Amino acid sequence: YISQLDVEYVYNAKEIEGYMPLIDELSGVSNSDTEVIFEYCKICDNLAFVGVDENGSETEDTSAIVEYKVSGKGSCTNKYVAIPEVYNGKPVTGIKSDAFKNNTTIIKMVIPNSINKLESNTFRGARLQFVKLNIKRIDRYSFYGLGTLKGLVIGKDVGYLDGDVFAGNGITDLYIFFEATLNGLNPFGSMPNCKKINTNKDNNKYTEIDGVLYSKDKKTIVAYPSGIKDEEYIIPDYVEKIGDQAFRQTVYLKKIDIPNTVKQVIGGAFQSSGVKELYVDATNVNGRAFQNSNLEKVTIGPNVNSIGDVAFCDCTKIADVTILSEKSISYGNVFHGCTSLEEFKIGDTNSKYSVLGGVLIYNNTTLNAYPQGKKDEEYTVPNIIKSISDQAFRSNKNIKQINMHNSVTWIGWSAFTQATKLENITYYDTMESWNKISKNSFNSGASIKTITCTDGTINL
Repeated sequence: YISQLDVEYVYNAKEIEGYMPLIDELSGVSNSDTEVIFEYCKICDNLAFVGVDENGSETEDTSAIVEYKVSGKGSCTNKYVAIPEVYNGKPVTGIKSDAFKNNTTIIKMVIPNSINKLESNTFRGARLQFVKLNIKRIDRYSFYGLGTLKGLVIGKDVGYLDGDVFAGNGITDLYIFFEATLNGLNPFGSMPNCKKINTNKDNNKYTEIDGVLYSKDKKTIVAYPSGIKDEEYIIPDYVEKIGDQAFRQTVYLKKIDIPNTVKQVIGGAFQSSGVKELYVDATNVNGRAFQNSNLEKVTIGPNVNSIGDVAFCDCTKIADVTILSEKSISYGNVFHGCTSLEEFKIGDTNSKYSVLGGVLIYNNTTLNAYPQGKKDEEYTVPNIIKSISDQAFRSNKNIKQINMHNSVTWIGWSAFTQATKLENITYYDTMESWNKISKNSFNSGASIKTITCTDGTINL
């Protein structure tokens, strides 16, 4: 109990025989008359268990049993339950599939580090409200869809945490004690009610800043809770990387600026997020970084050096794209599936890019990208164009006819892929001249059937 105001405190749970604490450490800053309360779960030996022999097979032969698995609630009537680490002198190492299926008695549980792995659907239909996990491995969907689950503690002994473990639940209180490296997918996405991720003060891997999970050195944003209701987030200038799925499925966040101090935006960082307006000036943006997000307006900053394949894939609401970077980037591929994008824009000082009729031109000689939402059925490539970039016309569903001058000497890989209505290119020169153009599988994935030249037609 703390009666003073604005006192920073850290308390560790005491050991009580026959019980396990739900949270090992509580910390914060006191308000007036702050009370710090630890909750405990009773270690229950009257759960149902099944013996396992040295070959991993279930057995009733007590002489052959080397370990046990929890198979059900048994005769346990406690609401706050801790799984025992040892039963009948043997370690308890697992919890069977459906062991607590549809259980409505147990509402809070501690799962200790003797448990190696949860089997599938262990808690399907249960009414758990709070769980502390110290098991070695937590696989995908282990706690999927537990709408009653409000509190979660991930203990220090957790060694593997897969993505989407806790998707579709009602978690509001999340405590991170583990120090394992996350396995790709952000396990803390799809938590619409979670507004803060808490960590222990002596965690060597992670730290929390304003509810957001960072790497210990604060250089990487690991996870932004999707329940934070702020519409804008300012990325601190000490951040160098935005982690895989860090902002995945954020609901309330509408605007974000990624400054030039960020060196890398990892693929999937903003996948399916609600962000509408983006300014990105990170050095490198990985493929699929913003896939299927709710973006409407995007500005590519002057310091962007590279953008990976389909970085904005299927962002169907993007209608406003401004390019400030002068680096050569295949924007037709980058904005694949952006069906509302009818024109590109560039910054006033951009000396490398220009825009002609909404089409993005690089260095006055290369057709870089034809907007996927451009509605024209026919397009004539300007006679200043010498090359057409990889996937320049990718996925435009409106264009039927392209006219091309003999100024073009190179056509990039899959330049017309998925332009499903494009069946003919009219080339203003001979068939021999067309055949001399350097082409890199230009018709791969495309629907072009004929090249109409001045002296005949080439059938593809």
